[in-house]
Amino acid sequence: MASMDVSLSDPIRDWIQSRVDNGTYPSASDYASDFIQREQMLSWLDEAVARGLAEADAGLGRDLDEVCDEREAKYTRMIE
Repeated sequence: MASMDVSLSDPIRDWIQSRVDNGTYPSASDYASDFIQREQMLSWLDEAVARGLAEADAGLGRDLDEVCDEREAKYTRMIE
């Protein structure tokens, strides 16, 4: 695994260390990895929302009630 040195301000370093000290994370490295993964997921979510809004603006969206009715009918057929 590759390593990377990062400089942090004292308050940020202390906050991360407090997360390690209280048992939330086993190490500062684990905290950093989790933070980066969460940021990536938020970025993907932002992109998906932007695509969905653009599709809706272009008239490509579907009525939520219609979609829910279709799903309900599908699952009702599955259990019958």
